[in-house]
Amino acid sequence: LPIGPECDRFYRILVKVLQQDELDLSEVIFLPLNDFVDLETDHPLGAQSYLKISFFEPLRNLGQGRAPRLFPITSPAVIDLAILFIGPAYPFENKIKGGHIGFYEPGIEDRSTHVVTLPLSQQIQHSVKHRFNALKNIETLKNFSTQVPTQGISLGFGQLMQAKKILAMAVNEETGPVVAGMYTHPQDFFANHLLPLSQVEWYMDTFAGASLMDNSFETLKENITQDLSRCMMPQALPHHQRVLILSPHPDDDVISMGATIVRLRERGCDVHVVYAVTGANAVRET
Repeated sequence: LPIGPECDRFYRILVKVLQQDELDLSEVIFLPLNDFVDLETDHPLGAQSYLKISFFEPLRNLGQGRAPRLFPITSPAVIDLAILFIGPAYPFENKIKGGHIGFYEPGIEDRSTHVVTLPLSQQIQHSVKHRFNALKNIETLKNFSTQVPTQGISLGFGQLMQAKKILAMAVNEETGPVVAGMYTHPQDFFANHLLPLSQVEWYMDTFAGASLMDNSFETLKENITQDLSRCMMPQALPHHQRVLILSPHPDDDVISMGATIVRLRERGCDVHVVYAVTGANAVRET
């Protein structure tokens, strides 16, 4: 089973289906794909806690002994079904890399179930550090360790490739470059190792699959740039009006449309910004 916030919707749907089904899940061995080492068992950022909240607790009341059980990461002889979420793309030395699966990233050769030293790429390093630092700002979670783990364990990718069936999921626009890059620059995207396997079924949303619906990712990028350029033409902006900007998080307005805000002010507009959250959990110390 995969771990992470990108899997939340998947588990909500899966739980709903299983609650309506008559399957007996009590004899199924469920394993997390990866986890941090040396965390408390109930640590909110650990695999055990995530799967307990997202999957096992909602199914606890199935009755008649049908409820599933979670097992620690081991090396099973046979994997019947592996569900994998493809990691996003990220910039690395003037190019794009990514597509990690669990803790497996481009360049990792060890395919056995093993403990890896963290951090891996800068992208995962920043993500892990951010999530642990955020615990300091949540009153009910302050008692848990906020020390960033230095080690993680992953189920062996060699074993995953031998699974009877693999569901590979790519969601959100951050995985779009991965979907395209697996074909054009396979050495930079770990998920390309799934392409030759006949037992893999691919599932992707519109955002992740957009790069496959055009001639190339470069063409798609050029089209997006042209659309943005047209929207940014001064004559397309209001003049001497009151403008309300809705920003999901503090700084989204500046990062996404800072130049537009400046142009609106230059055109005499009264600009106001509404933030959906305070952003307290997103403040990094460094």
